[in-house]
Amino acid sequence: MTSLGERPFPTVGRQDLGTFTGPLSRHTPLVRVVDVPDIALPARWTLVTSRGPYHPDDERSLMTGHGVDALVTKDSGGSYTWPKIQVAGELGLPVVVVRRRASPVDVPTVSDPADAAAWVHDWMYERLAREYVLDEKNQDFMRQANPWALRGIVERLHEAAERGLWASPDPDVLAAMQSVYLSLEGDLEDGGTP
Repeated sequence: MTSLGERPFPTVGRQDLGTFTGPLSRHTPLVRVVDVPDIALPARWTLVTSRGPYHPDDERSLMTGHGVDALVTKDSGGSYTWPKIQVAGELGLPVVVVRRRASPVDVPTVSDPADAAAWVHDWMYERLAREYVLDEKNQDFMRQANPWALRGIVERLHEAAERGLWASPDPDVLAAMQSVYLSLEGDLEDGGTP
């Protein structure tokens, strides 16, 4: 990595940035992260905080404006990485793609929304209902802070039950959620927050 250039552009996220502080300590990288990292960066480094999505014109301006001579990005699996890779290619810069870490063997993984919905167990729906909708303290907070979000949670949980995703919901929990929903609807229709 250190032979790629003097001004690399690592966009690997703040959590993985520490991996590069040693090998690039004598370089002058331009580093972009969403949030300021918890680690101290070498004084020669330039830190930019921003959140995508990014446009190729903006990436080109950033890379040329800072004299970037190599791109280091992670395989995030999304489309956010493409504009910077495209621009690096146009500028003739070397690109290093850091492979994703392997998932721990004991952590279930799914590949699409249907698989994710099938993986969620009844106890998870039950816990969500009890802790976010029916817990008096949490419910009071949500009624004050964002009653529409509370209503949305109740709607999603009812939808999960109706679609059979929540296979065996406790009838008392469903009835209590329905009561919360009706109360919220009345308050919201009256034109204000509860």
